[in-house]
Amino acid sequence: MIFNKENILKTLNKYNFDSQNYIVISGAALVLQNVKEYTSDIDITVSNELYNQLLKKYSCTFEKEIENYNVWFIDNIINFSNHYYEKIEYNICDVACGTGNLILAVLKNIGEAEVINLLTNNKIYLYDNDKIALKICETIILTKYKKYKNSIK
Repeated sequence: MIFNKENILKTLNKYNFDSQNYIVISGAALVLQNVKEYTSDIDITVSNELYNQLLKKYSCTFEKEIENYNVWFIDNIINFSNHYYEKIEYNICDVACGTGNLILAVLKNIGEAEVINLLTNNKIYLYDNDKIALKICETIILTKYKKYKNSIK
C-alpha cells in the first residue's frame, strides 16, 4: 500500500494509539514533513508501555531484530519497535513567544512529565524582541512548573 500524508494520519487515528507514547520515524516522518510524497509503510518507535500493549492487543508479525530490539508489523501496515523511543531527544524553541500562547499550548500537549524533563535538562528556548512579553512568558511557565526556575534559556 502507498501512504501519503493524509493516509498516514487516517491510519494512525484508526489505531487510536496514545500520541504521547509513540513517534513517527523513517519514511512516514518524511512524508508528514512534506519531504517525500509517499511511503510504503508507517514506522513508529514506541514507549515500552505501548510496545507491550501492542503485542497483547494485535496479532503482530515479527519482522526483524535491530541491535537486540525486535521490530514488529501490525496488519503489514505499521512497523513498530521500542528501539529509538528513549534515545530521541529534542529541544523546544519559540522564536517569537510573546506572552506564551503558542508555547503554553505546546507544553500542555506534550504532557507535564515531558515538560518537566525538558525544563530539567534546559531544553526550552524562548526569544522575543519585546523583552517585557518574554519575561511574562518565562514567568507564566515557571509559575506553572514552580520548582524548575532558571531552566529556560
